[in-house]
Parts: sequence; structure tokens; C-alpha cells
Amino acid sequence: MLGTVAAHPGRDVLGCHNGTTATVDECCAIPMLANKSIIGKCKPEKPFKKPSNKDEKGQRANHGACIAECIMKNMGALKNDEINEAGFRKAIEPVVKANPAFAKLIDETVKKCYEGINFDAAFTRSPPGTEQSCKPVAKGFINCVYGNLFEVTSQPPAPDVSCFQPTAVTAEDCCNIPKPIDSAVMDKCKAENPRPAQMPAPGVPRTEGCCIVQCAMMESGGFVNNALNTDAIKRSMASTLGADPNFGSMLNGAIDSCARQIQNDPAYSVAPISSSPDRAGCSFIPQGFINCLYTTLFKSCPAAVWTESSDCQALKTKLDTGCPFFLLMGRGPRN
Repeated sequence: MLGTVAAHPGRDVLGCHNGTTATVDECCAIPMLANKSIIGKCKPEKPFKKPSNKDEKGQRANHGACIAECIMKNMGALKNDEINEAGFRKAIEPVVKANPAFAKLIDETVKKCYEGINFDAAFTRSPPGTEQSCKPVAKGFINCVYGNLFEVTSQPPAPDVSCFQPTAVTAEDCCNIPKPIDSAVMDKCKAENPRPAQMPAPGVPRTEGCCIVQCAMMESGGFVNNALNTDAIKRSMASTLGADPNFGSMLNGAIDSCARQIQNDPAYSVAPISSSPDRAGCSFIPQGFINCLYTTLFKSCPAAVWTESSDCQALKTKLDTGCPFFLLMGRGPRN
């Protein structure tokens, strides 16, 4: 029992060194936290050694520990063989500022990993028979940070199965919101992007966003280089939603709010996986933005165009629980 509790990091019993069909970078564009010059300096000084699985008793050389230690020391994040949280945070400030979508997540992850690495005795010991100058604490911390960022940064969650249940009324029955995208643009994009033959079952996450919405926003310049352009969105919607006397005054504020919300949520920036082999995956961002826009306007629907009823209030409750607006428009599996 003592050997289990006060152990060194375990051997590769899960086959982590066996290789994969895709890399982490191909699945999620997590920003590099260390300065490239530091990594360039440490690579030749502490070359990575190929892992070995020969020691059946459990411990082999802690591969990657030396380069991780070098990187953390040069970042000012490792002092006296202990993680310096303040030093690490200072070193990654430029990265955090340049990647606002990850800012909150990085902050929470660093705190979690710092507390965890100091609590786990396994990361304070060097494996028997390895060079004592390279302790595993730096590698353990880096693995923890990137591992948590990768796990949390997944695509937007699938709507709860309850969101697909039939409702007595549709969103249009309750609040008549004008279409934000020009109908000619939508018709063009629908023709170019036919719906998939099979949609994910209720409760199953999608691997990409709506290609029709992405196409429409790209046509207007509202989505360029995987980012929302609020100025272009406002210009394109000025003649649609913005021209409506009931919603015009609300539009620009809703656009700014939803753009911040979606762009700052790492889940929407996850690399999409196409459902068709003949094209690239469609981003989650445009669909997320339009869904947010509709939701915001619906929940603040002016009295002049709002139908007051318990059924309509029930739709607002569904939106509050996280149901997408699109599922309340009468186009889903309704009776």
C-alpha cells in the first residue's frame, strides 16, 4: 500500500507511447504557453530520449523530464525544484492576452495543477536509476496544464434530450423575430450546403457547426479567418433585423454581447471534424453566434410582438436551461 501511495509516476501500462492516428494539435489548437526562444534553447541542451518499456518492475527513465525542467526554469516557473506559480503566470501573460478565449480556462487550470502537483508526492521524487538532476515535477505540471486544457476544450455540448421534446408552441408563435440574414444569401448557401443525410441523434454532440450559417456569415464578411467581425455583421443586419422598429435598437448590443460570449468560449474554437469527406469541417462559431443572437432577442422580446402565455414562458425556461433556439423553431422532431 505504501508503494502505491508514495509512488513515482507509474509506467506506461496503458500504451500511451504506442502512437495515435491524430495529434493533439490536429484536434485542438491550444496556444503554446512557453516562449519559442526558450523551447529552441532547451531542445538541443536537453534532447528528448525515446521512451523504453523494458523495465517490467515499473520505473524507467522519466523521458521529457529534463527538457520540461529546462523550459520551466527559463520561464522563471521552477525554483528549488518546486513549481513557482507566480513565475509561471508572469511568463505566460503575453500568451493569455493574445488568446482571450483561453484566458479564464488557463487561469483555472494553472491553479488546479499547481495545487495538485504539490499535493501528489509522486511528482516530487525522481525514479530510481534516473539522473537525479532532472526531477519529474516540471514535466508533471506541464502535462497537467495541457491535459486539462485539452480535456475541457471540447466542442459545444450536445443539447439535453429534453430539448428535443415537442412543445405546444414554436418560438415564432411567441415572438416574431425578423430573419437576421438576407433570404437570397440563405437560399444560395442552402443550395451549396445540403443538409447531411443523417443528423446526430438527440444527446450526441455534433462534430462541426452548421455549414449553411457559416456560408451565410462568410458571404457578408461577418466571419473571416475563423473570427467574428462585428462591424461587418452590424452592416449586413442593418437592413434586416436592424430595420425592424421593434428590434433595431436592441441589435447592436446583442451582436457585441454574443460575439464576446462565443469568441471567448474555447468550445466554439475547437477544430471541427467534417461529416463529409469531400470538404473541410464547418466552424462552431457562426452557428453559436446566431443561436445566441436569437436567444438574446427572444428573451427580451418587445411587448408589441410578444405573445404572453404560459406556453411561451415555458420556451424561455427551456432557453435558460441551455436548449438551442433552433430546436424551438418548429423544425426539429416535433409532433
